[in-house]
Amino acid sequence: MDNNRCLHPVQNPYRIHLQLKTMLALSDKEVAENLSKLSENWKCDRKKLLCQFTFTNYNSTIDFANKVAQLAIKQNHHPSIQIDYGEVKITITTHDVGNQLTQKDFELANAIEKIY
Repeated sequence: MDNNRCLHPVQNPYRIHLQLKTMLALSDKEVAENLSKLSENWKCDRKKLLCQFTFTNYNSTIDFANKVAQLAIKQNHHPSIQIDYGEVKITITTHDVGNQLTQKDFELANAIEKIY
C-alpha cells in the first residue's frame, strides 16, 4: 500500500481556503444579512432555506426542477426538491456542518432565483 498517495490532492491552497470559508456555519446576523439579499419568497426556518415556486403547467414545473438539479450538480450542493403540479418547493441546508446554513446555501439560492 502506498502511504504517500493522497485521496484528494491539493493543487491550489487558495481554492481550499475558499471551500472552507463557504463551509462555516453562519451566525444569526449573517443569515439575516444574506436572507435580505434574496427575494421575499425565501424563508428561513432555523437551519434551512425554504422557497416555493409556482408555474402554470406541469411541463414548466418539471423543466425548472431539472434546471435546479443541473445547477446543484454543477455547484456540488444538493437541495431537497419537492415537485407537485405547478409547484416546486426547494429546501436548502448544508449537511456537512450539521444541517446549518452556510454561504454555500445562499449562493445556491441566489443561482436558483436567476433561473426562475
